Amino acid sequence: MPRRYRPLLLSLLFAGSTGCTEFPARDTRLFPDDRTVFFEGELETETVNSFLERVAELNPGDLERIVIRSGGGETRSARTLGRWVHRMGLDVEVEKLCFSSCANYIFPAGNAKIIRADAFVGWHGSETQFDVIALSDPDRSGADLERQELSEVLQESTELLRRNGLSKADFPRLLEEGLETSRNSRQDEAAFFDELGIDKEFTLHGMRPLYLHELKSSGKKGWTFSLADMKRLGLSNVSYQGTTPYTQSAPVQANLIVIRYIPQEKSRTGTATGAAPAQ
Repeated sequence: MPRRYRPLLLSLLFAGSTGCTEFPARDTRLFPDDRTVFFEGELETETVNSFLERVAELNPGDLERIVIRSGGGETRSARTLGRWVHRMGLDVEVEKLCFSSCANYIFPAGNAKIIRADAFVGWHGSETQFDVIALSDPDRSGADLERQELSEVLQESTELLRRNGLSKADFPRLLEEGLETSRNSRQDEAAFFDELGIDKEFTLHGMRPLYLHELKSSGKKGWTFSLADMKRLGLSNVSYQGTTPYTQSAPVQANLIVIRYIPQEKSRTGTATGAAPAQ
């Protein structure tokens, strides 16, 4: 599973900086004639704040859409941008990819949601993922798994800690601070989805017992759904601009597993079968 706590650890050390990322931030671009704004890069404190400064004078109705290309980033910053998108009433158009925090918090905030022909939207977990993963590990709770992951990240970051005047003696304090930050972030996530009026299940479904093994063994980045299942999950007004079904597109096949939304999985730990419909 992805290591959620690397950005969290860096934020504890550097007051919000999450270091280098796979998709570096680019300049915000505004296209007034097309009533469009473009965001490319990681969703981090610096990039999101810079973006919001550029659009600070705009009001709802001034823009129609945000075109986004992002591999994700820090969850609170992503929700900050998602709230702006929701307040502005914008459509979200995905160029190339909208993954992780982008898929969790920017994509669902859009009025209409457009996936370009060469693009994909993919998920790999969210703030409450450990509680879901624990359904497949009856000997440990979500809290146990969360504590273990943060502990492992701390153990692997000895050199980073040393460069910042910290040592293993600081581990207990950093661990508790990290867990408290995570608890606060979960509360903010819950408030965010309440504001959007949708359930967060689409951010977690691939980690339920039916799919967790497939996800782990696939070698893929995460999962996606058919457009029909997106709609069932509360992601309304989604369209795909390709000529083939979205789930059969080359970007999806290369990067993601396609899973089927099975509502019963929210309340059971057994297994079921059924391929995701092509759409």
